[in-house]
Amino acid sequence: MKSIPQNLNLEATFDIEANSDEDSPVTFTMVANTGVPMQLRGFPDPVVVNMEGVIVANGGKIPALYLHDIGRIVGHINEVTVDNNITATGVISAKTKEADEVIHSSRNGFPWQATIGANIVPGHAKYIGKNETVTVNNKTFKGPIVVANKIHLREISFTPLGADGNTSVSISAKENNEPTLIGAYSMSFEKFVSDLGFKVDELNDNQRNSLQAKFDVEQQQIAAAADAALTDEEESELDIEASVKAQSEALAANTSRINSLQLLASDELYNTVEDLPGKLEAAIKDGIAPNEFELELRRAAKPQASNFAVHNKSVSLNNDAIEAAMLMDSGLVKEADIAAHYSADVREKVMNIASSKDYRGFGLHRLGHEVIQASGGYYPSGKYDNEFIRTFKAADQKIQAAGDFSTVNISGILSNLQNKMLLSSFTSNDQSLERISSRASAKDFKTMTSYRLTGMGEFTQVGAGGELKSVSLADDSYTNQLKTYGAKLGLNREDIINDDLGALMRGPQIIGRMSRMKLFRVAFKELLTLTSFFTSGNGNYQDGAATALQISSITSAKELGMKLKDKNGDPADVNFDTLLVGSANAVTAENIYAEKLVNETTTANKKSTANNPHVGKYTPVATPWLDSGNGVYADDGTTDLGSDDHWFLLSSDPVATVLQILYLNGQSNPTIELNETPPDVLGMQWTGYFDFGVAKQEYRGGIYSKGAA
Repeated sequence: MKSIPQNLNLEATFDIEANSDEDSPVTFTMVANTGVPMQLRGFPDPVVVNMEGVIVANGGKIPALYLHDIGRIVGHINEVTVDNNITATGVISAKTKEADEVIHSSRNGFPWQATIGANIVPGHAKYIGKNETVTVNNKTFKGPIVVANKIHLREISFTPLGADGNTSVSISAKENNEPTLIGAYSMSFEKFVSDLGFKVDELNDNQRNSLQAKFDVEQQQIAAAADAALTDEEESELDIEASVKAQSEALAANTSRINSLQLLASDELYNTVEDLPGKLEAAIKDGIAPNEFELELRRAAKPQASNFAVHNKSVSLNNDAIEAAMLMDSGLVKEADIAAHYSADVREKVMNIASSKDYRGFGLHRLGHEVIQASGGYYPSGKYDNEFIRTFKAADQKIQAAGDFSTVNISGILSNLQNKMLLSSFTSNDQSLERISSRASAKDFKTMTSYRLTGMGEFTQVGAGGELKSVSLADDSYTNQLKTYGAKLGLNREDIINDDLGALMRGPQIIGRMSRMKLFRVAFKELLTLTSFFTSGNGNYQDGAATALQISSITSAKELGMKLKDKNGDPADVNFDTLLVGSANAVTAENIYAEKLVNETTTANKKSTANNPHVGKYTPVATPWLDSGNGVYADDGTTDLGSDDHWFLLSSDPVATVLQILYLNGQSNPTIELNETPPDVLGMQWTGYFDFGVAKQEYRGGIYSKGAA
C-alpha cells in the first residue's frame, strides 16, 4: 500500500483591498479549496479534500499566522464555514511587524495568498490507483489521486505563494458598524457545543456540566473585554491583542497535542487497534494527553505473530535453549561449559537450537516480548521504556500466579541463567578447602552435633570357658551450625532498556565470587584461630626457628602426628598426606614433594644436598588465605591471623579432617532467586544467598607449624 503523509497545506490566493484609514481594523474573507485536486508538497499525487469530512479545531477560532510560525502572529479567524468550499473570515488583529507587513504591502497591491494547515485523520485517507475513479464533492476524478476523507483544520498562514487558482482571499478595512472581535465571539451554548463537534441532546450529565463551565468562563472573559472596550477604546485594543495572543498560545498547544495524537495513531505498531479513527477522534475531543493516548493504544493493540521459532514441542527444552542462547550471547562462558549444564539426553538438541539463527542474539528485549506473549499479552516491538518493563514484569507475575510454569517465564529463565553463571564463577582454582575439610548436611539452622566413637578397652584372650569380656564405647563430639550469608543484586531500568545482557551476566559472577570468598574467609578464620585446638597440650603444635618449612621440620611434624593418641590411649593412626602452605612456601613445598635431593644449606653460594625422605609423600596445597594481609582477622577485626611462615601437615581422610563444612540440605553452592518488586520499581532484583557453617572437627587430623620463633 502506498504511504500517505499525514500533514497537508491547502493553499489559496489573497486579493487585498485595504481601506485608506490606517486606524481601521482590517478584516479578510478567504475561500480555500474548492473541492478540486491540488498538487501539494510532500504528496507525489494530487490530493482532493472531501468537504463533508472537514473538522475545524477549537470551533473555528484558529490563529492566522505568518508562514506557519506560531511565534509570528498576524491575526485570527472568527468563523469557518464548510459547504462546497472552505470559507473563513477573520481579523488582522495582532500588533506585530508581520501584521504591518501584510497590511502595508496589500495597500501597495501585493497579491497575498494563504495556506491552511491541516492534518489527515489516520485511517481516513484513501489512495485511488491509476485508471480507477472516485466521486468526491459531487465530482468524479480519475486516479492516481489521494482522497482526504477527514481532516483537522488547525490554522491559516499568510504566504506569498499559492497553488489553488480557484480560491481567493479578500482583505479590506473594517467598517465601524461591522462586528467587533468581541462580538464575533458571542454565541449561544448550543453553538459553542456544536463548534466543538458535539450535539447538546447527546451529552451526558458530566459532559454537559464540563462544557457549560468552560462556556461560562469564556463568556465572562468576553463580557469583561466588552466592558473595557466601551469605557476605553485603547484599553480595549490591548485586551483584544492579549486575548488573541492567549488564544493563539492555547491553540498552538492544542495543535501540538493533536499532531502528537495523530502521529501516534499513524504508527504501524497500532494498526491492530479496533476503531482506531474513533479512538483518535475521541482523544482529540476529550483533551487526552499524548502519553495517556499511547498507553491506551498499547493496551488495545492485539498480539501480532511472534518471530519466536519453536523447534520442539517441549517447552522446557525451549527454555533450556533460551538460557543457552543467552549464555552464548553474553560471551562470558565457553560453549563447552554451557553444554555441560545440560543432561546428555538433551544436550545436543539444546545447543543446536541455541546456536540457530532464530535464537542468535537472544537478549533481554526478546525474552521480555516472549514472556508478554506467553501470558496472552502484547507489546509493540521497538518500544523499550518504563512501560515495557512494567508490562513484562506484570506478565511474568501473571504466569507465576497461574502456576503455569510449563511456558516461558522470565523468573525461571533468568534465575536459572544467573545460577549457571554463579556456579561457574563459584568454582575456584584454589582447591585447598576441598582437601582439608569434610562435608556434612543439615536440614535446619539448629546446632548440630557430630560424634566420633572410640572403643574403650581391648581384646583379651578368651578363656577355656569361652567367656568374652565386655568393652565400652566413648565418643568425641563436635558441634557446627548453619548461618546464612547473602547480598542483593539489581538490574536497573537502564540496563533493561539498553538490552544489556552483560550486566545481567556479570552480576551472578560477582555474587558467585563473593560467596566463594566468604566461605574461604570464614573457613580459614576458623582454621587459624588456634586456641584450644592446635596446642602443645594436644600434641599438634610446634614453633621456633627450626619449624620453618624444610625437611627436618616436616620430619618433626610427622613425628608429632605419629605420637597422637585416641581416647582409649591407642595410637590415633592418622594418615597425614597434605602439606598446606602459603604463597611464600609454595615453591619449597613443591620441591620437597618432587625432588629426591634438596639443598639444605643456608650459606650463600654453597650447596649442601641431602636425600629427601619425604619425596612424593605429602601433596603440596598452596593457598594465599594463609598469608598475612589477606583479610583473615580475629574477632576483634584488627588482629591478622595470617602469616608468611606458618604451615600445616594435614589429613584428607573425611573422618580425620580438622574442619567440617556444613551445608543446608547438602546444597554446597550459593543460590540466586528473583525477588518480587513493587510495580513502581522499574528494575529487577535478585537475592544471592549461601547457607553454610564451618567448625573445627578432629584435632588429631593436623599438625600446626608456626615456622618462626
